[in-house]
Formats: sequence, C-alpha cells, structure tokens
Amino acid sequence: MSILEKIKDLFKFNTYAREILNSRKNIIIVVKNNEAKEVNQAFLDFFGVKSLKEFKKHHKCICELFKKEEGFLFGKDWIKELLKNPDKQYKVKIIKDNKEYIFKVEATKIKNKVIITLTDITELLEKQDELKEVSEILEQYKKAVDELLIVSKTDTNGIITYVNKNFCDISGYSKDELIGKPYDIVRHPDMPKEVFKDMWESIKSGKIWRGIIKNRKKDGGEYWVDTGIMPIKNSKGEIIEYIALENDITEIIKAKEKAQMAERAKGMFLATVSHEIRTPLNAILGFTQLLDKKENLDEESKKYISIINSSANTLLKIINDILDLSKIESEGISIEIKEFDPNKVFFDLASLFLAKAKEKNINYKIEIDKLPNCIRSDEHRIKQVLANLIGNAIKFTKEGGEVIVSIKVLQEDEKKVKIRFSVKDSGIGIPKDKQKEIFKAFTQADGSIAREFGGTGLGLTISSKIVEKLGGKIELISEVGKGSEFYFVLEFEKCNQVKTTHKEKSKKYNAKVLIAEDDKFNQELIKAVLKEWGIYCDIASDGEEAVRKVKENNYDLIFLDINMPKMSGIEALKEIKKITSTPVVALTANAFRDDIKRYFKAGFDDYLSKPIRLEELRKIFDKYVKNDFLSSLSKALNLNKDAVINLVNIYFENVKKDLKELKEAIKKKNFEEIRKYAHKIKGSSLNLGIDEVAEIANYIEENAKNKKEIDYENYFEKLTNFINNLEKEVKRESNFI
Repeated sequence: MSILEKIKDLFKFNTYAREILNSRKNIIIVVKNNEAKEVNQAFLDFFGVKSLKEFKKHHKCICELFKKEEGFLFGKDWIKELLKNPDKQYKVKIIKDNKEYIFKVEATKIKNKVIITLTDITELLEKQDELKEVSEILEQYKKAVDELLIVSKTDTNGIITYVNKNFCDISGYSKDELIGKPYDIVRHPDMPKEVFKDMWESIKSGKIWRGIIKNRKKDGGEYWVDTGIMPIKNSKGEIIEYIALENDITEIIKAKEKAQMAERAKGMFLATVSHEIRTPLNAILGFTQLLDKKENLDEESKKYISIINSSANTLLKIINDILDLSKIESEGISIEIKEFDPNKVFFDLASLFLAKAKEKNINYKIEIDKLPNCIRSDEHRIKQVLANLIGNAIKFTKEGGEVIVSIKVLQEDEKKVKIRFSVKDSGIGIPKDKQKEIFKAFTQADGSIAREFGGTGLGLTISSKIVEKLGGKIELISEVGKGSEFYFVLEFEKCNQVKTTHKEKSKKYNAKVLIAEDDKFNQELIKAVLKEWGIYCDIASDGEEAVRKVKENNYDLIFLDINMPKMSGIEALKEIKKITSTPVVALTANAFRDDIKRYFKAGFDDYLSKPIRLEELRKIFDKYVKNDFLSSLSKALNLNKDAVINLVNIYFENVKKDLKELKEAIKKKNFEEIRKYAHKIKGSSLNLGIDEVAEIANYIEENAKNKKEIDYENYFEKLTNFINNLEKEVKRESNFI
C-alpha cells in the first residue's frame, strides 16, 4: 500500500471516529491494545469526570464497574467476548451512586482499534417491566371478564367477530355457528324494534348503550341479559368494532315475574275480600246518611245512627288502609296535581278534629300562617297525611292534654312557597329505639297500643310514603311521657286561580239511568240517592237482565257491577256495546291500577269505586249527563221555558252593561267602582243560580272592598269567557225548544 493510500485510510478513520465521538446519545470508548484511548463527552458526563486521564486515576478499566451477574457481560475479557460473537446482544450492569444502570453493548473493530458503544436502556427495561405487568393484569382482567360475563364483539355492521365460552353456553350455539353471522341470530322476536333502533343510534354516535334484552337460544328457549355495548375506536377516533358485555339476569326476571304473579294473586284476594265487605258496608253507610237527614228522629235514634255510622266508617278506614298500602306496594303512589286554596283546605281539615278533641277535653290549637291563595299539589294526599297525624295525636293524648296543629311559611318568593307542617301533642311519646320502627307497616310502638287505642299500624307507613312522593320526609321528635311532634316540609308552586264551588244540593239532572247491581241493599240506596237528584232509575239484578233492559229502553247512563251472577259486568258490557253507544260505568270494589286498566281496555267509559261516595257519583253525572241549563232553571223557578228564555236574555243584556263598566273601573284602578259592579253581577247571577259567575264576581268584590292588588284583568277575562260560553249554550238550547 502506498503512503498516499495509508494517509487516505487514516483520514477516513479519523473522520468516522470523530463523528462517533461527537455523539451525545451513547457512551463511546475507543480501545487499542485492550486500553481505552479515547472517550466521548457522554462518557465523561456519566462518570462525572473531566477527562479519560482523570477516570484512569480511579479505575484501570471500565470493566471494574461491571456488576457480576448472570445474563450480563463482566470480567477482563469482555472485549474479546464482544468481538468473538458480534451478532449476539450483550448487556452490562454498572453501579453508580448506589444505582444500577443497564447498558446495551456493541463493538466495531476498525484496523487495530475497537469502537465500543454503550446505550443506556435502564428506563426502557423499566417500562418494559411495567408494560409486562400491565399486560399480565389486563390478561387477568380479560380472564375474569370471560369467566364472569357473556362477551361478544361485532364489526360496524353487526356481524359477530368474537364470542366467549359463556356466550356459547347460554345461547346453545358453537363459535363456528356464531362467527361471521349477524347478531340477529340470537334476537328474540318479542323484543320491540325501537329498542334496537335506540341502541344503534347510541353506539354509532360513539356512546355506550345500556339496556335489558331478551334473547332466543338455538333450541328456541329464551334468556335475559343486562347489556352494555361500547364502541371501540382506533387512534384516529374512528369506530372499528363494538364490544358487548352482558350479565345473565334470566333468574332475576323469572323471580320478578313470580313475585308479580304473587302480587296479582294477593291483589285478587284483597279485591274479592274488599268487594264482599264493601258491598254491605256501602249499604250501611248510605242508609245511615239518608236516615240522618230525617227530621222526625228522636235523640236516641240519632245516637244509634251515629254509632252505626262511626263503626262502619272505622271498618271502612281499616279496609282502605290495607288496600291503600297494597296499592302503594304494587303500583306506587299516584299523585294528582291540582290548584287549590291552602288557607281554606288546611283550616277546614284541622277544624274537623275540634269535636273529637273536645270529647277528650284536649286543648286543641290551630296555628296557620297566611298562606298564598293558590298552590299546586295533591290536595287530597296532603289532607290524608294531616288527618292521620292529627287523628293519632288526639288518639294518643290523654284527657286534659294538648294538641297543636301548626302550618308555617318558611320561605316564599313570586313563584314558590316552602311550608312546614307540624302536629305536636302532649301524649304518651315514643321510645327512641321504636321511632324508626313505627314507619314500618303493621308496626306500633308497643303491642298493647293496638289493644288500648285500636288501629292497624298502617297510617304512618302510608303517610310517610305519600310525603316522600311529594318531595319531603316526615320527621319525628318524641320523648316518652312528654309527647311527640311529627313534622314535614314541602315546597309548592304558586298559582293565581279562584277556587270555585258548586251548590251541589240544588243541582238536578234530566236523565234516565240503568243500575245493574245484584245487592238489594245497594239497589235501594242508589235509587234513594238518585231520586233526590231528580233521576229516573231502572234496576237490573244481574248481567243478563241488564242486557235485556238495554234492548228495551233508551238510557242516558249505565252502571254495571263487575261481579254479578249469570253474566259478569265485563260480559254484559260486550253485549251492551253491540246495542248502544251510551256511556257505561263500572261499579267495583277493585280499585287497583291493573283492574282499572282492565276495565278501560274492556270498553268501560269510566269506573266508580265502592263504597260509593256521593261526590264521586256526582262527578260521573256531571261528566256524562247533559245538564240542560234552561230546563233546570225552568224547574227551579217553576216557570215555562218561554218565560225563562226571556228572563235569561234580560240577564245577559244587563250583565254585559255591568261588564263594560267593570272593565273601565279595573282600567282606572277604581276599587269602589270595581266593588260596585262586581256586586251587581254577583247578585243577578245568584238569582238565576249561575254559581260559577257569582263566585268569581264575589272574589273580585271582596278584594276590591279591601283594596287588595290582585290580577283583576285575569279574573275579568274568566268572568267574560264564562258568560259568553253560557250565552252560546243558552242560544243553542233555545233553538231546540
């Protein structure tokens, strides 16, 4: 080789060497004759020295720092080992500052020099260890999921791509029968299509879908699964497949169905028992009410009637409590939100207990704040709770004690009001260990209480559930021997409406009615009640007779008892509907939601629960029987219809003038003029028995008299609308005369 070629080779070597030595990523060592001749900056930085010379003062060879450990390179002949097996991967472990570092070692021989590269892989190996651990954990998770759940995967078109053993076991299909098939292979035909439509909309939008699905097995059997389906996305956020995790809930569903069957059986039993008890009870209560109205009764007879009535009502309350709780357990509490005046409703209710408190010489106090004129809630449910709490307080308070009914406004703004209801007594009190128990069904603080005071122990259970449904909670403060306080807080939405009442006693109906009822006592009771209302009534003792009478007569309204001999109410209804379109009302002691649904499904227009309450019966007549205004007024005034029409026309003529003046007075905010014309409208309306108009006019008059700021325009509009509608109705009626 010429000198020029040698210089050229040397130049190439030095250039390559410099490139390597200038690298900051790896530790570079240039070795000649087994001795380090050059190192790069990374070497100096790692070992914390300024030069190779300084390093050699402490270590003859870097191999002195290699930890002797299986799987790692160590010893004086480490370079020979490297060069002997160039394709083999070597590692060394170096201890520095009590910390272990692992390097990957590579060697390259150039001429008589060896270039050794040490790459720090400590962090990489640590991450690999972490990754391995995570992978092992994930594998355990997968195993757990596969063991415990039913797992499947599909592509974006719903084609099955994976199923686990549990899926095969429950469906009865093998993997080969499932992979590549649409998921519909296990879909049960009973499942509504809307469920799957909702599911696809959710998962296609990237959301997780949860639901309960009924599937079909290979052998035609069925199974239920609680399902969660999750979209799987790639790094770009694109959905590439779906995974479904399911839990077999077939046994739970079957158990629920059995429980529902048992509940229905219990409901049927209660319905039958209540029907057998309520039917004679209905007659007892009805006839005592009619007897009580007789004016020629002596004091002893009145006393006996009062005892019968009280005993019957006590029995009815026990039956109602049992049925109410049964309905709550099977159906939940039904809440009917309506507008009402809390001042009148709550005071009237509290006042009902004055006589009972007086009998025991109890100091009975009613403390009610000024409440809004109108709130929205379930008036009857709140009255039910208060009646129970007040009744209990009086029952458990000894003679000479005290009961305080307190209804206070806690917070009020333009839209809402928060009210605290409290019933406090100086009665026997309740031990602390029994205070939670008394809210459970059929539970009283002491077994002797039922014997001494009576009752079923259901009242507080029902009341507690009602208050919870209304958004509150009944709380109790009590001390044995000192008394108890039951209280709850409810928030109400305020409203602005007049509570109108009707003079029911004077209301008559022009109607011919059929009553199909097999109990003779109830037949006589209904006939007596309807006679007072001016209603002609036919009676049928069984379903067959009812159908026959419908064929022979025209009726305005038909009542059918559900349980009748020869032909049931439902069977009779089917025949009656073939004959006439007259509204048919079911008479029933079965007031459960499922029963009511069944009656409506059978074709009944409405239902009336036994024992029959007169106010409920009147609602039915108001709803289905046309109450001819002119005819009713003609009977009430004992005038012919021509005279009545003339009288009514004069009324409309005058009232329109008064309305015009009233409107102007409201516009000017002249309270005296508002009062004056509202009073005139009230008087003329009362003369003709137009109670609704009189009620609204009276409300306007009273507020104007006290110069109260109310929404007079709103009430004026109600007044005008009612009068206009009544005028249209009168014109329509007069055209048929």
